[in-house]
Amino acid sequence: MLGTIREFWNDQRGIAMILVSIMLPVLVGFALLAIDMSRANGLHSDLQKGVDALALAGAAELDGRSDSITRANRAIDNLIANHTLFSTAGDHQIARADIDVTFLTGIPASDSTRLGANGVDADGVNWASTDPTAVSLV
Repeated sequence: MLGTIREFWNDQRGIAMILVSIMLPVLVGFALLAIDMSRANGLHSDLQKGVDALALAGAAELDGRSDSITRANRAIDNLIANHTLFSTAGDHQIARADIDVTFLTGIPASDSTRLGANGVDADGVNWASTDPTAVSLV
């Protein structure tokens, strides 16, 4: 009896099927996770391109004339009015209230100086302005 159990325990036939059945869900899970992360990174890239396009469209209108901020806001509104299709769930409307636009007179000399959404840097310097002749494409 003990010899039969020992023989069964040492038998290697069919071990590959057991290993595959254990590891297959793990491999499929990692593959699906990689696909999901790839889609998330692609969506992040698309959103960043959209925000960059909004900033460039607005900045291109800042030429120092008295109506430059009005024209910049109009250019941003035109891009916001476009339809966005980021998923199969349908259209996603972006409202102007979802976006904060701050016009700056310049930027800090150091890249390590962070600006807040209101245009004030970490040193307390206010770079924001509503004067259309003071803001320009930097």
